[in-house]
Amino acid sequence: RAHEQAAAAELDDAPRLLARVVRAHLDTCEFTRDRVAAMRARARDCPTYSQPT
Repeated sequence: RAHEQAAAAELDDAPRLLARVVRAHLDTCEFTRDRVAAMRARARDCPTYSQPT
């Protein structure tokens, strides 16, 4: 029952659901993982997203 409630709450939160889907894709897609690894590292090192680096 608790899992059902958690799933329903997550499905109702569109931005959170989208973030989960994107994260799952990035974590599991070798094609994407290899190509965006440097970009993800830069984002972690410099989390100022409003200014280009």
